[in-house]
Amino acid sequence: MKAIPLIAKARRIAVYYSQIAAFQAKTDYGFDLGDQLSEKAVGQLMYEIDTEVCGTLIDAAGEVDPDLVWSKTQPVGVNKRDHYEGFAEVIGLAKQKIYDKTKRFAPNYMIASSSILPILGFISGYTAAPASNINGPYFAGTLDGIKIYITPNIEAGKFAIGVNGDDFMSSVAVYAPYMPVVPTQLLGYADGGMSQGWSTMYDLKVLNPDLIVAGKIVA
Repeated sequence: MKAIPLIAKARRIAVYYSQIAAFQAKTDYGFDLGDQLSEKAVGQLMYEIDTEVCGTLIDAAGEVDPDLVWSKTQPVGVNKRDHYEGFAEVIGLAKQKIYDKTKRFAPNYMIASSSILPILGFISGYTAAPASNINGPYFAGTLDGIKIYITPNIEAGKFAIGVNGDDFMSSVAVYAPYMPVVPTQLLGYADGGMSQGWSTMYDLKVLNPDLIVAGKIVA
């Protein structure tokens, strides 16, 4: 296998606040403004990285496969639960397509629009994940062994099903962090202002687009 060149890129964020605001927050509300802003800054960086990863995978999936288009409109005489259970067949077909294409791998995750969640709730093979703090893309549960991730940066009704293995050969893409999120020194200014920054370095690269396919739920 050819070597994969990775080029580090940086993401940075900074916060600014006054000593007066920090004093008031501590005195009136009992919390450390610097700690609160630090948590929010790191959360924003992780949100940007997570959505970039999801966007890269969605782009790698390419155009929607016509065989993976499913209509949520109920046929006459079929109740909603039975009809929505039929979406599981689309997931099975996506698994088949990737396995037949690669002759080796089967998908283990799906990235989807939030509009798909109400449909998943009707499928017997779906198990929702415990409620947790959400910051952009998040793990929603599993469907017959497929991990479901919901992301805000995807077209309504669209989903992508792919493979995430233990090595480059069995993964759609690689996220390679060179430097964890690290803070700069807290700086104080003569006017009472305070400033601190956070930065990280990483690369994100598509390895094998054959390991992911796109589908869509339509009305």
